[in-house]
Amino acid sequence: MKIAKEKKLFLGILLFLVLMACTVQQWLPVILNFINLNTSLIQGLASVIQIVLWFGAFILFLGSLYSEDRLKSSKSHRKKQKQPQSPSEQLPCRNAEQSTSYSVNANTIHSVTQGNNNQTIMNFNEPHDNE
Repeated sequence: MKIAKEKKLFLGILLFLVLMACTVQQWLPVILNFINLNTSLIQGLASVIQIVLWFGAFILFLGSLYSEDRLKSSKSHRKKQKQPQSPSEQLPCRNAEQSTSYSVNANTIHSVTQGNNNQTIMNFNEPHDNE
């Protein structure tokens, strides 16, 4: 059905172009006469259209800058909300065992890094005692 619509549209456009080509002797002199008599009017309209387009492009540019600033601020706001405040405070997990493991690892990393900030030991493969 979609192909039939496309064929009808193509045939309609083709028929229109054939009719325009057959009647070119009647409408082309009228258009050329109008263009010849109103050259300054056409140039003025073209200039106005160009100014309107440049103004619209400037407005769209300003709008894109504003939307990028809003997008960046909302992303940073979401990141700030999702990050835990301390190592023992963790984001919610679906699996309780995984949550406990993460909490133990976070406490271990927190206690190891408190003494010497230049050396961090992270060994997640060994089981830890939950003290």
